[in-house]
Amino acid sequence: MSTYPRTGMQRILAGSVTPELRVTLRDQEGEPATAAGTVLCTITRADGTTVATGRATAAGTGLGAFTCQLTTAEAATLDVLQAQWTIGGVVRATSWHRIVGGFLFAIADVQARPGTAGFDVAMIRAERDRITDLFERYTGALSPRYDLDVWNSPGTRRHVLPDRPVRAVRSITIDGIGRTVADFDVDPVSGVVEAPVWFYDICSVGYEHGLDSAPEDLRQAGIDAVVDRLLRVKNAKGPRVRSSTNELGITEQYGYAGPNHPTGLDEVDAVLMDYARRRRGAGIG
Repeated sequence: MSTYPRTGMQRILAGSVTPELRVTLRDQEGEPATAAGTVLCTITRADGTTVATGRATAAGTGLGAFTCQLTTAEAATLDVLQAQWTIGGVVRATSWHRIVGGFLFAIADVQARPGTAGFDVAMIRAERDRITDLFERYTGALSPRYDLDVWNSPGTRRHVLPDRPVRAVRSITIDGIGRTVADFDVDPVSGVVEAPVWFYDICSVGYEHGLDSAPEDLRQAGIDAVVDRLLRVKNAKGPRVRSSTNELGITEQYGYAGPNHPTGLDEVDAVLMDYARRRRGAGIG
């Protein structure tokens, strides 16, 4: 298991022109805070390779917000990046960023729905990342992405990667020593890696996995879920109300998340759980 978080990362489209990393610095109470000094950024890939050390940053939008620019070449390959934001050599924040092959849907898809005109792009973007994380817990990656699987092997010739379908294996190490990937057999459907030697001690496999793009029904379900979440902000009744009756005697019932009902929206969860059942039936997850 890798040490980076599996959810909550900023997503960056691979091949973007001069993309940027974003962070918000916070005080001891966890509140956004003004930086007292020059903020620099050190960026590292999931495999430990350094992208940049002490790179200059720029002020972002909002209190404590900062950005750090990547070159197009630095974001050309699917990866997971760690960014450490420092002031005077002291780490003030650590953030994680995933370079992906696509998004569940476009920001414009949400903006085209009635009632969403007042929501800014940053809010929609954050909700898209949140719902994508939620969906992928049940479906697997809905666009190409990279992960590093690290485990302590007692000695075996076979290992099953946790994410499928496997698109490509980029690196393999056994006991800290890099191995030739071509010497290993990998089944892209089952994720089984067959080794010509024993896996033992600390091992790792860096690999790309996921669908080319999200199926249309999942894409539409994602848009529905995000629009619902955003519009709830305008709901004056409060999040705990289960039903309400208006002056005409008409009663409205509200859906809520629960077991096998992760979003609380019947039409969304029906699609999502159908893919989850298919995934379990294929022996994935």
